[in-house]
Amino acid sequence: MARYLGGLLLVLLVGFTAAAQDDLLTGFNLSDNEGTSDNAIAAFDAGGSLHVVWEDRSFSRGGDLLHRQLNTDGTWSAPVEIAAELEIQMAVSWRFIHQPDGSLCLYLHGAAVSSSPNTLGLYQTCYRNAAWSDLEFVVQSRGSQRDFSASYAPDGTLPVVYLTGAGDLYRYGSEELLSDGVFLATFPEFVVDANGGYHLIFTRQGRPYSVEYRYSADAGHTWSAAERLSDDAWVGEGTVGPTALAADAAGGVHMVYYCGGGIQYRRWTADTGWSPPVAVTININGSGFNSSSTTISLSIGPDNLAHLVWQGSGVFYARQLPDGRWTAPARLVTVYGGGMAPALAVGADSRAHVIWQNERDRNDLFYTAFDTASFSVPAALVEPSAAGRQFTETRRLLTDNSILLLEQPEVNARNAGSVMPGEVEVLGSDSSGLWVQVVGSGGQPGWLPAYLTVRLVPAVTVDSLDVTVPAHSLSLPGLFDAPDPATLLGAAKPGDTFTAVGRTDAGDWLQVRTAEGKTVWVSAPAVQPVVPGGDVMALPVVTP
Repeated sequence: MARYLGGLLLVLLVGFTAAAQDDLLTGFNLSDNEGTSDNAIAAFDAGGSLHVVWEDRSFSRGGDLLHRQLNTDGTWSAPVEIAAELEIQMAVSWRFIHQPDGSLCLYLHGAAVSSSPNTLGLYQTCYRNAAWSDLEFVVQSRGSQRDFSASYAPDGTLPVVYLTGAGDLYRYGSEELLSDGVFLATFPEFVVDANGGYHLIFTRQGRPYSVEYRYSADAGHTWSAAERLSDDAWVGEGTVGPTALAADAAGGVHMVYYCGGGIQYRRWTADTGWSPPVAVTININGSGFNSSSTTISLSIGPDNLAHLVWQGSGVFYARQLPDGRWTAPARLVTVYGGGMAPALAVGADSRAHVIWQNERDRNDLFYTAFDTASFSVPAALVEPSAAGRQFTETRRLLTDNSILLLEQPEVNARNAGSVMPGEVEVLGSDSSGLWVQVVGSGGQPGWLPAYLTVRLVPAVTVDSLDVTVPAHSLSLPGLFDAPDPATLLGAAKPGDTFTAVGRTDAGDWLQVRTAEGKTVWVSAPAVQPVVPGGDVMALPVVTP
């Protein structure tokens, strides 16, 4: 992962405001019934068809699991009941898991005969030869077992971790307690990486709440001591959860969690361990854009980069960029009611497929899909050349209501007034480039996240502008054939100079000519104008 501005990027989302925009996407009513539909999961099979399973309470009080399939020709199959043989299905306890041969399987806790405890356990059904297999009993459970998480190992085994009792965490086939036995554990997430390493995270309900991590390199025979992945100061006195964990094809593991501070992301590799935390969203001073009901879903794209959706006052989306930054969160649709976790699956073509619940009028599930490349604006809108200095410019606020200002560029700083929607005078930036100081409605200065502003296109335009990689740069910026997604053609080094001849509409990518006369693309925040005061937004917009 490329380092930028010291290596720790904060992608900020203020808790009390949302981007001033209409819904970006419209949804297809996937469930379309008179009952309640929620707890959807989604995944692709080996042939590229999308499968969705959800709990439906239209026909029976206990609920049924329904299935629909989006075929590669764009048509949806009719809803059908799946796992009808189970008389009892443990609530919110079903998961799609791919077997090593690529087969898509559905796993769920339940009981075939409610009066017989011997039928309580984990069941599976797999999609093969264009049909779901008969339900198969995998392993018997104790009556107190509930939420579980599982992942296939390269050798074909299926290790499973589960919660039992009030909140103790174990692995099937082992009596070793994986949680600490003092504080309750919730939100277990478990994956096996591409090299066979076991990764487990869970929420420890201590003081403070925390995300704990354990690792096993020997198929679960021994485990590392618990390591805290969450930031106590960032969590504060709030709760933590839900969490999400996913392995990529390159041997890495991605982790996200939600708490009162917002959503935080980290990535693990065998060479570096866990990366520094990246805040995808931040709730400033506990304000309520993402309340405790906020839910998240994580998916890894074909480029091994992470994608997130979460549901609060709307369904929001952000994705990881090739240089390690994240895009500014975008509200896809407005929702009414908290809803359960939206389901997210990113296909081989990098299109994102999202299913969410909308509680307005009826509790239905809706589906939409979009090209993830259309969301490419990074959250940090201050170039390195402008970071940490005073400057004056007018920007437009991307809000539909007033924004609270802070006395310092820190999430726990005291309030310093507010600013109304519209244009605002910017007085400068902090050293990270992720916060800007603006003039509030009462004339007082205050700080807000830079991504909540958009730069106005200068009245003066230029045909070209010389830019350079700063001498103090900690990264080697990539040179690409297009903005994103793109093919890496090479890398620049500190001190390299280019002639910028165009930009994307958002100004996040620049088309430049190298000293050899080649035309390539480079991330705008990775370079700065050679002449102080030069503005890349004055360049013409060009189509990649």
